[in-house]
Parts: sequence; structure tokens; C-alpha cells
Amino acid sequence: MDAAIVSGPQNGVYLPRELYGSGYPILRIDDYQDGWVRGVDELNKVTTDKATAEKYELLPGDFVINRVNSLTHLGKCLVVPETHAGALVESNMMKARLADCVNPRYVEFCLRSRDGRTRLTNGAKWAVNQASINQEDVKRTPFPLPPLAEQTRIVAEVERRLSVVEELEAVVSANLQRAACLRQSILQRAFTGDLVA
Repeated sequence: MDAAIVSGPQNGVYLPRELYGSGYPILRIDDYQDGWVRGVDELNKVTTDKATAEKYELLPGDFVINRVNSLTHLGKCLVVPETHAGALVESNMMKARLADCVNPRYVEFCLRSRDGRTRLTNGAKWAVNQASINQEDVKRTPFPLPPLAEQTRIVAEVERRLSVVEELEAVVSANLQRAACLRQSILQRAFTGDLVA
């Protein structure tokens, strides 16, 4: 992955708890999951000086990787959306700027895949109840890098298929809710004597 990175990876900032409450929004490890990020207005805020903020601020398109967590969440990643520009990156993560010849969403999808996550976390170090990866682990993670046009085509196809899955999930969820309501209705009618054979 080293060839795809033009800046970083750089670990995020550690600031003591007493500085939290107001100031700059800060992206923390529980603020995003695969395919989801908490709204910038809902992020914790932290006070720090301008030089520190500039060093750790996120720019649109930056690539964020979770570097310390349980193994199931280690290496989760995010492409920073424009809405989160200026937020700081917290110390349990690292950020990187990718080359212009790389589609950040393509890299995100690669590393979110089972094989990509395995390659990324292959050299993880273990501590009590958590694992960690470092900047060198990220740099030496291999992944396929086709031409930019092919990366863009792959991203579009993955997004199309994920959209279909989300629609199916919504239909299944609605049907499960209807089934639960019908079950409750039948039980109520059975115990009030309204159920006729």
C-alpha cells in the first residue's frame, strides 16, 4: 500500500479527558463503522491549540484506519467525507493521504473485504484484550491496484450491489415487523375469545 500513499500514515492526537467538551470536533473509534460515520455535529469536541489542530485535522478524501481495538474492529477504515473536513483524528487511529492515481473508496472496499482485512491485520501485535497495527503494517499491506478508471468502475459496481442489499434489508425488516404485529394480534384475539376456528 506504500505506493498508494503520498502522506502518512500518521497516528492521531491524544488529548486528556479534561480538554473534552468544546472546541474542535474529533473523530474517535466509535464514530464510524463500515459504511457509516456519525454526523460531524454529533462528534465529541476537544480544545487544543491551532498548531495541534492543523497537524491532526482531517481533509476530505483522507483515509482513516483504526490502529488499536479488538481484532474484529482492528483495521476498520473510512474515507473522510467533505462534511468532516477540519475534524481531528484521535490517537487510536491513523490517517493517510492517497495518491491522485488511487480512488480512496476503492482502497476502502479492498481493506473492508475479508482478504484485505486479513492482509492488513496479519502483523497485529497483541496486548490485554486488544490488538494493534502500526504505520509500517499499513504501508506493507499488499492489495491489487488496477488503473484508476477500473478502480472507479469497481467502486460503482460495489456501491450498486450494496444499494440492492440495503433495499432487501429494508424489505426484510418491514416484513419481520409486520409478522411480529400479526403474531401479537393473533395471540391477543386467542386470549380474548375473538379467535374463531
